[in-house]
Amino acid sequence: MTQGQFVYAEKAACAVLGLPKKRVRALRRECPGLRGEEHFTIVNRLLVYTEKGARLLIEAAGMGNGSVEELLRRMLVEGNGSCTGETGTTAIVHVERPVCEMQVWRTDLKNPRILMALLGGVQQRVSVQNSKNFVRGMRIKARRIQSDLWQLIGRCPRYRGRW
Repeated sequence: MTQGQFVYAEKAACAVLGLPKKRVRALRRECPGLRGEEHFTIVNRLLVYTEKGARLLIEAAGMGNGSVEELLRRMLVEGNGSCTGETGTTAIVHVERPVCEMQVWRTDLKNPRILMALLGGVQQRVSVQNSKNFVRGMRIKARRIQSDLWQLIGRCPRYRGRW
């Protein structure tokens, strides 16, 4: 199965069904249709279900009486990669993260694989292979990989201050 078919997040299922994560995990293990990994997979540390897998989970939870479509809609991972359950919890699934242009601010950190760059006037940590050839004011392209960490797109400069 392709990754795009797994669009229902377990974290949202817990919130929508009103069940703790341990109970949902137990339902997944007990339900004969959910054994194996045909109807669920792990993407970026988040367990996601296919539509059939989500329906089986709802039925196993005993909530399959007419409101299945509404529950599925609330569990659905939206196109931007986020899903919001009934309680407002948000989980991130595979997202094509945009590339942003930043300006190098500091390279004199203790960790030579990290530099500080400015994005909209805010300092951001950027992971690079080696920061020794970067100088203040250089323009770089980076992509967010964690909430507080970015990753350089492309190669590091071969010479100090020059690409």
